[in-house]
Amino acid sequence: MLTKAAKGLTKKFTTNMFLWSLVVALAICGTLGIIISLASWYVTKSELPVRIELCLHSGCIAYAKKIFLGPLSLLNITAQAMVVIATVGGIIVALFSFFHTSRVSAFGNHVSHISVFSAYLSYEISKRDKIATESIDIYGLYSLMFSKSRGGSMDLSDEFIDKLNGVADIISESNLIYLSTGGSVFNLRVHQAKLKKSLDLLGIKCEITRHRMDFLEIEAQIFDLIDSIVVVFCSDKRVSRLPSRRYV
Repeated sequence: MLTKAAKGLTKKFTTNMFLWSLVVALAICGTLGIIISLASWYVTKSELPVRIELCLHSGCIAYAKKIFLGPLSLLNITAQAMVVIATVGGIIVALFSFFHTSRVSAFGNHVSHISVFSAYLSYEISKRDKIATESIDIYGLYSLMFSKSRGGSMDLSDEFIDKLNGVADIISESNLIYLSTGGSVFNLRVHQAKLKKSLDLLGIKCEITRHRMDFLEIEAQIFDLIDSIVVVFCSDKRVSRLPSRRYV
């Protein structure tokens, strides 16, 4: 597989090759047109009954134009053909350049955006003592959230929204069980297992502890981190903060 640098050089080489091909095509078209026109002029001149001398009088010019109508028409056709080739070729070269520039710009935006995301998330993690840096797959989470960022699109992916909603559903379900039974039926172990599996899909490792309060503190910081990401990076109306926990 070609590296990004190699791909960039290949695209640039392709554009340059097409540009040179365009120049060669114009040169060939012009050369052939001139040669054929000169040949036609020579044949026409050799068939004239009288010898032609230099004359710049308007009548002479009109007469010469009438006699050499064929060669002049060939030159005109050649010029028109060269204009068509240059116009079409110029449009194609411009399109090549536009698409290449768009790709470069999109990739630059991707690199810039992921750098900001990584720096922000690293800073937010450092503020939370219950979350280890290695427990968050920063680049995996970014790729999940912005799966089309390499192409210049910073829209949230449907997959990320579905997985985030999965976490919200677990919180809502646990809230419902806890509130509807007064906490007597609520099983923290079951809740932990479901939540761990759901967070894993986001690239977030949630440690299951035997101590209720320790887990709830870890969970609170993870949810707070997710909410901060949603507020800063998610402008999609389909995404909102996670539900408040009622089972604590």
